[in-house]
Amino acid sequence: MVNVGLNDFDALLATMGAGGCKVVFLLIASQLFDRVGRRPMLLLSAFGLAASFGTMSVSYSMGLDWLSVAGVCGIMGAFSLGFSPLVYVIGTEVFPNRLRARAMSLALFTTRILAGVVSISFLSLGRAMGPTLLWACFSLIAVAAMVFIFFSVPETMGLELEEVAAVFSRGGARWYYERPSRGIAEQRSQPLLSA
Repeated sequence: MVNVGLNDFDALLATMGAGGCKVVFLLIASQLFDRVGRRPMLLLSAFGLAASFGTMSVSYSMGLDWLSVAGVCGIMGAFSLGFSPLVYVIGTEVFPNRLRARAMSLALFTTRILAGVVSISFLSLGRAMGPTLLWACFSLIAVAAMVFIFFSVPETMGLELEEVAAVFSRGGARWYYERPSRGIAEQRSQPLLSA
């Protein structure tokens, strides 16, 4: 926060505010993803990240320090609303029982390695590309995530683990959203696992 022109005290307050946003949005997410659904929360999170990264890009291009603080708070809030908690929830739901432990270990290992790569390379990329372009690239990555979620991630809320496995064996998200709609009682009377 000092890099955006804030003095030490204001930078501390801004950092505390960003942390507060993270906690508040994690609490909100914990109450919503079993009511609203996982997929909408992920889409909202990706949209919020794209907008917040775009805000950071604009703030650096226009020299608006206060907008950078708002962008950081937006990033913390948007990430905490979907990607932070739901990576673990959806990950445990989409892998079949026989692969779940290994697949989650590999997924979490990959997540941590990539987070480390981003952290290590962030300052170098910022110097090489400039902060405006770097944040714009992050915004495009968030848009790509939103497109991926929209076309590839089915809603898993309310489905048994075996039903989620059947969704993927029948074509994944595309089959799930293109199937003929049935009433909930009718859906439950005809299990997804039947051939």
